[in-house]
Amino acid sequence: MKELTQLSNQLIENTKAFQVFNALMLSKHIEEAEIKIYWDIILLQSSCDPKLRKALLILDNKTKEKYNSVFFQDLSLLQYFTQAIQRIVDEIISLKKGIRFDLEDLSLITSLSQSGIKKNQTIGIIGDSVSFGLKSDFNYGQYIQKATGAMIKNLAISGAHLCDNGYNSIYQQSVRLDTSDLCIFQTTDDDWLANVPIGSKQDLPHESYIGAFYHTIEQLKRKQKKIMILTPTLQSPVKGDRVRRTDKSKNKLGYDLHDYVTAVRAACQDLTLPLVELMTAKLFNPADQTFRKNVMPDGLHPNSKGHKIIAKEIAKVYQTDLQKKSSD
Repeated sequence: MKELTQLSNQLIENTKAFQVFNALMLSKHIEEAEIKIYWDIILLQSSCDPKLRKALLILDNKTKEKYNSVFFQDLSLLQYFTQAIQRIVDEIISLKKGIRFDLEDLSLITSLSQSGIKKNQTIGIIGDSVSFGLKSDFNYGQYIQKATGAMIKNLAISGAHLCDNGYNSIYQQSVRLDTSDLCIFQTTDDDWLANVPIGSKQDLPHESYIGAFYHTIEQLKRKQKKIMILTPTLQSPVKGDRVRRTDKSKNKLGYDLHDYVTAVRAACQDLTLPLVELMTAKLFNPADQTFRKNVMPDGLHPNSKGHKIIAKEIAKVYQTDLQKKSSD
């Protein structure tokens, strides 16, 4: 942990691309075999800092003779390492966020600490960029951790599909997640955006959204004592002042995000799983400019205020559903 914290300081605070690169290369989490193809992998990251990318292009030109391209003949191997490196970067950035709370935060933490969720010593989280806490100082898992003292294992990855399309997928996250007292499973909008079929529970994890949902639950039930499901929120992603799309926009299959969430609701009812309903304007209304400015600046990812809302809703559903079942 100390080493990763030091690396995160170099990654975030150091503006010199070469030093940032060296900090990542020194990470004990990168095996020697991965280092051999690290140059090309990091170049594939669309989120890579422009200065870092430019520096790596220079380095890449100097190392082409040293490292041959045998690794890139297997595209599945390349995809695996690409996703692994993205996860390493995500983890380092997450560690850098730190935990510093104001009075409003402490009020929320006090409220959470008095709820039944405090009884859980370990909490696992799987999902996409929202659960990861992209574009937020703190995510809902960090608020819950501070309130309960629970050990949080957050495997959420930005851009993760529910459908099993590789290492980053939420299905694969469920396979890797260690045993927890409580698992928070956030469904995603990325399958909708990628035109993944909604499908049915008879489908395999890689075939459809709902097929992956049922298989993910099957994986979770093997190791997780309690499971909660989170829906996506309403969304109005913006570019400047222009709304790029909304949750009612149709994908190439003719479905909007509500169609995918409706299927999740039906699956939760079928499996008698508690559902934290975030897709309501009462909680998240990014179509409203004032709300968007205060809670979801990009119209898609909640900031710390938004994650407080999510944490509160998780505690409410836990109290009214899981806590009640435990006491029956």
